Amino acid sequence: MQKLYIFKNILAVVVIFSLTNTVIAQTSTDTIRTIDFYQDSLQIEIEKEESARNVWLLGTAAGIIITTAFYVLGDNAYDSYQKAQSSSEVQTYWDRTETFDRAYSYSFALTLSTLIPSLFKQHKINSIADLKQNIPLDTIYQICDSCYLVGKSALMDKEDNLVLSKYQIPEKLNVINIYLQRLHTDGHVFWERHFESGNHERANNIIADRDNGYVIIGQEQFADNINLLMIKTDKDGGLLWKKSFDFAADEKGFGIVELADSGYIVSSNLRFNSSEYHISLTRTDKVGNLLWNKLYKENYNMTGVELLQTGPDRILVCGIILSDNGQNDIVIFSVTNEGEMVWERTIGSEDTKHELNAVSLNHDGNIVLVYEEEQEKFLSELDPDGKVLYQHTIDEKESVQFNQILPLHAGGYAIVGASKSAAVLLITDNEGVPKYRGQYEISGLNQEIFVSESSDRSLIIVGTSKRAISPPNIFMLKTYSFKNTTIN
Repeated sequence: MQKLYIFKNILAVVVIFSLTNTVIAQTSTDTIRTIDFYQDSLQIEIEKEESARNVWLLGTAAGIIITTAFYVLGDNAYDSYQKAQSSSEVQTYWDRTETFDRAYSYSFALTLSTLIPSLFKQHKINSIADLKQNIPLDTIYQICDSCYLVGKSALMDKEDNLVLSKYQIPEKLNVINIYLQRLHTDGHVFWERHFESGNHERANNIIADRDNGYVIIGQEQFADNINLLMIKTDKDGGLLWKKSFDFAADEKGFGIVELADSGYIVSSNLRFNSSEYHISLTRTDKVGNLLWNKLYKENYNMTGVELLQTGPDRILVCGIILSDNGQNDIVIFSVTNEGEMVWERTIGSEDTKHELNAVSLNHDGNIVLVYEEEQEKFLSELDPDGKVLYQHTIDEKESVQFNQILPLHAGGYAIVGASKSAAVLLITDNEGVPKYRGQYEISGLNQEIFVSESSDRSLIIVGTSKRAISPPNIFMLKTYSFKNTTIN
């Protein structure tokens, strides 16, 4: 009889354990979605779940002891029943056996009811611990074959759709043209536009302007020089105008801001008949007509141009001064909408090599910079007049090249970059202190990748990968939502 009970209980354990694991597996995604992603909060969450798990395990241990006692008592009563001689003893021992068997079944069920929650808690602990290594990905797509993204040629529009200004490798080696594509974050393509040209063209940046259209800047290559290129489209990607500016030099457009009058200021790297680059600013009206073009820091070899609008009549220009001895300096300066210099600052230590990785404005209107100094990566915040408010080391890995910083709605920053085989995502708090560092392995990753934040607070990472014998392709990663997360 006891053996029959044991068999039934073992079968019940197997069935319930299998169902429990199925339920846990189905609900683990929801568990991951609703917890805090940051390492200090994750550790607190783990400790809380471990305490709850230990309480349930104590209940399980107590239940095992009680269940075992009832099993032994019931087994002894059954043995006495088999040995009983008189009818009165038989009935007495049989009643005892049934009582202990019922008590055994009840205590077994109670023990199982404490074991299941402890298993669920342990699974949740494992999920949270895994988050300390990687923010989980919701989706990953390959969204374009034989395509490249460079510079800052991706953005997220007001409807949470991606807009990419890419260039596509032709099947035959003739010319490379620019394509504009709008797609949903599930990979569905709404439309794609092709701007045909007889010359090689490349997009380096794209913005959405006030009339909900798009402005692309880049370069157009002729036989003997490279022109600054601007393309203006409507909200559906239809071409409105296209301008190619020839300043008797090689000029590649990189930064762009839209002014209050709907005109534009574009920053470029300009090179005359030498190996040295200079910074050029070009202002146009709202239909792309040239108003002025000015050269800055003419006596310096300067590259890596970034533009930010820091006020109604203030444009921030960021770049790198290249020196013959390799001791590059980061220079930022502010100009008016008419191109007049207001102030200038040099960032970082003297007599060291610097690289400017990324620049942005935070929610307070301050400037945030990510840069390298002797391969150590820093995040620095400056006020609108260029005064340094703080500086923190954010990464010491030599193989990582960061190239975009994004202020998050929940506070803090998302910084993305790449190593040779992985997209790297770094999360900091509002003071620039790193809270999390994760990697997503991608073969043949190009150094330039982009990050955007959707309305559901998930992060969208887009970039280009290229394997040795395969054409390049554009990929998209989407993380789970940060909606319930607050970073202080």
